[in-house]
Amino acid sequence: MKTNAMTVDVEDYFQVSAFEPYIAKGQWDTLPHRVEKNTHKILDLFKERNIKATFFTLGWVAERYPDLIKRMVGTATNWRVMVMITPE
Repeated sequence: MKTNAMTVDVEDYFQVSAFEPYIAKGQWDTLPHRVEKNTHKILDLFKERNIKATFFTLGWVAERYPDLIKRMVGTATNWRVMVMITPE
């Protein structure tokens, strides 16, 4: 049986560096958030398949979705906060 490593970066669509010139960090709270719903879908899929993973999460996400973080910690092999970002 093969063993693989799985990592997941948990961030919302507007937090990727490609949008940095177009979306200021101060605007993040005004945009529709998809990260919670989509991460729950991934966690459900991983649970069905008994997949363990390391989750890297933005501090911004962790502050706003503490229940999501609790679920990730409960199901993940590892969980880490990537960076704490303070909106400008």
